[in-house]
Amino acid sequence: MSYKALLLDFYGTLVKPDDDLVENVICAVAARSPILDATPLVRARWWQLMRTMCLESHGDHYQSQRDIELISLRRVLDEYQVDLDPGALCTDIFANWEAPVPYPDVIEFLNRLTVPVCIVSNIDEADIRSAMRVNHWDFPLLVTSETCHAYKPRRELFGAGLKKLGLSAREVLHAGDSVSADVIGGLNYGIDVAWVNRLQRALPSPNPTYCCADLDELAGVLGF
Repeated sequence: MSYKALLLDFYGTLVKPDDDLVENVICAVAARSPILDATPLVRARWWQLMRTMCLESHGDHYQSQRDIELISLRRVLDEYQVDLDPGALCTDIFANWEAPVPYPDVIEFLNRLTVPVCIVSNIDEADIRSAMRVNHWDFPLLVTSETCHAYKPRRELFGAGLKKLGLSAREVLHAGDSVSADVIGGLNYGIDVAWVNRLQRALPSPNPTYCCADLDELAGVLGF
């Protein structure tokens, strides 16, 4: 199918995510907890809290990504009886949001793009604009969770992206690495989705429209 434009995720798709930095925080918290073998428990609990808070954060109840990170970590620290500062623990994570490292295939992909792009990201406005400046990228069309007061997979971000492009859901492709945010969110809106599966994970349900191991394969889906 020929698409007129691309909705494109940012962290985990164009730039490397903060997974290793998050794991460092998890291990630091678990090491200080009196609860034995706490690492998997801390990991699961923090992820659960962040996911729940993002799902509940919309409209008048919106909270920024940074606030959600800190509040959820503060709860984890309290629950696992650890006296550490969540702000200090998240320093490297926030620095990565501001200056992430791009994947090696990104520059060629962006140079080959022949359709308009709108970035759609679950992140705070200042962080992604810093990330774009650091990487010398200019994406005139940008939708963030902060501007929409909602997080993917909610409809607000996808609707805002389509509005900026001036196109319908059937005319665009959404590409991203997250099953819960990108695949489910895009499909629920009626948008075809290319799942960028760099980690070679098992095929999720619901099935994305396309599975791409990298941006080279995504370029093939787009026909360039």
